[in-house]
Amino acid sequence: PSASSTAYSGAITVGETTTIKAIAVKEGMTDSSVASTTYTISEGPEPSEETKVEVEDLSDDSISDDLKNSDFNTVSKIEDALETVLSITTEEEKERSKLVDVKLMVSTDGGSTWTTATAENFPAEGIDVVLPYPDGTNGDEYSFSVAHMIGTSANGKTAGEIEKPGTTNTSSGISTHFNGLSPVMITWTKNSSPSKKDDSKSKEKAHTHHYVWETIEATEDSDGELRYKCDICGDIQTRVPITAYYVFNKNTTDKIRKAGQGATVKIETSRFISFHKMVMDALAERPDVTLEISFLDGEYKGDRVIVTIPAGTDALSLLDENGFVGFLYLASKYGYTLEN
Repeated sequence: PSASSTAYSGAITVGETTTIKAIAVKEGMTDSSVASTTYTISEGPEPSEETKVEVEDLSDDSISDDLKNSDFNTVSKIEDALETVLSITTEEEKERSKLVDVKLMVSTDGGSTWTTATAENFPAEGIDVVLPYPDGTNGDEYSFSVAHMIGTSANGKTAGEIEKPGTTNTSSGISTHFNGLSPVMITWTKNSSPSKKDDSKSKEKAHTHHYVWETIEATEDSDGELRYKCDICGDIQTRVPITAYYVFNKNTTDKIRKAGQGATVKIETSRFISFHKMVMDALAERPDVTLEISFLDGEYKGDRVIVTIPAGTDALSLLDENGFVGFLYLASKYGYTLEN
């Protein structure tokens, strides 16, 4: 600037990094030298990651991909497994339970937009969750238990694994801790005032839990499970289902891999009507093996049908999008015979 430049008499607004130069001028005095100052405008820190939990009813469409590719690929199958863990057997107990879809939502823009957490950004240490009290219940008059099925394999947890964490009633809901999210079953009972006699017995039986792993072996005809169980009082903290379907597929896989060169492996079942991908993986490893399946064309009922997968078949091409192949599909592709 110079003495002939426009004089500023008010504030100067700066909206971006700007260098301002100025001189002082007065009649009868020598002009000052030019003063220069740079004003730097920074954008500030990036918004930190925020999280929140959303709870809604579970539907077949909201089941995770990992569960869809497991034995727990429908709401009814998930419900059955969680009811087993919570010892829900009667219709009355089922009415006092609720299956929900719990999702961890993540925002990286200060809460403007939210996306569902993935295996990559779910906290490795798990997350504390407060579930809303089911309609007609509250934290003063009711006690709650929850069971959670791991929906996505991550952080050392496998989809389909079930955990039964402790709960605490709070003013805002049921507080608990999960190592994954969705699906979750909540069950509740109304509190009753214990008699002095009962309270005395309760104190006599008080103890520190000592949990050990216990295995209930599964067969092709019955499910089993792995339990983390107190060997003093029998309380079960964690249950991991071992399904009969898994045993059926594993046994079939073992027979294929151990078969002699060019052998025909014969499988007979009255319960199942499909193979898991593990069986097709075994056939892909042993293209010399022929697989013959004898099954009922309706689960537990119907005519006994025999279908054969010829040696040399591209076994993996038979799988559907969920990693299974149905016996009726095989019959339509390769033909079948009815067993006398």
